[in-house]
Amino acid sequence: MLTDVCSSTTYAVPSNYITMYLKPEPKLISGKSETDTVLENTSKNYLVPVVTGSTFTWSAIGGTIASPVGNAVKVEWGSPMDTAKILVIEKDAGNCSYTNVRNVVIISIVGIKDADNQIGIGYAYPNPANETVTIPVVTEGSWDISLDLFDVSGKKVKAIYTGVVSGNRDFTLDVNDLRNGMYFYRLSTTDGYESVKKLSITH
Repeated sequence: MLTDVCSSTTYAVPSNYITMYLKPEPKLISGKSETDTVLENTSKNYLVPVVTGSTFTWSAIGGTIASPVGNAVKVEWGSPMDTAKILVIEKDAGNCSYTNVRNVVIISIVGIKDADNQIGIGYAYPNPANETVTIPVVTEGSWDISLDLFDVSGKKVKAIYTGVVSGNRDFTLDVNDLRNGMYFYRLSTTDGYESVKKLSITH
């Protein structure tokens, strides 16, 4: 008697030889396990390692699959959200399957100078924050920015960063000295662009 690892069904083998298939192991999408961060309304390519005999079915939450080609795919990401995902179901030659998932955060675009100069502010994490909070900023090109934290009355309580940024950057802020409640972090640029998101602090 054998147990099919794909369906967990026990069955008899009516011959003197068998062919065994092992359930596919999880594979890293584009070789990474951490959450991917992308700008809203942009596209990005993803892939998983080639496996002989396997087929791949791609899907996306928060995005649209464009031109899947076997183990590779292009995704057109949509509006900002922090719960987006890219998924691929691998089915091997023995009809066993495994779903590979990578979380994605789609962040809002603050401004666009041209096709090679875009900037966006991401969702702070953790949120609610306790001791520290990280705010991701994604840029293409070079921008002169101010990143600040405000309370609900509009008073600036923290100047997080002022200066030039180029490329992706995470800003980590100590919030131990701030009271519990709702705050807002704002990214503004010298070009006149601005983006604001909420942050909750709970000690």
